[in-house]
Amino acid sequence: WGMAPECVLNDFIEASFEAMVVAVKGSIFAREWLGKRVDYNFLVDIKHLAQEKELDICGEQGEYHTLVVDGPLFRKRVQVEYGVRVQRDGYWFLDIPKSRLKLKQEV
Repeated sequence: WGMAPECVLNDFIEASFEAMVVAVKGSIFAREWLGKRVDYNFLVDIKHLAQEKELDICGEQGEYHTLVVDGPLFRKRVQVEYGVRVQRDGYWFLDIPKSRLKLKQEV
């Protein structure tokens, strides 16, 4: 990318994309990170965690994975009805057994 990781996350947030954390490496993150929205609070929290643990704040080394649920280019958003936290192979996952596409409200 050629950009600082913090700038990449900041641009993603400023562009009005919405994402949620759906998988985290168990040796770095607690399961409570599952379901977190990628927003300015997330940016503060992940930068703080990066001071304590070795990680790329954009998750480029597989530290965490996200699901984009909305963005300015999409006509519909993904509405997660509920998720179940499970641990497998050293990772925590947010299994999402129920979700739906929802039309955005016209402004």
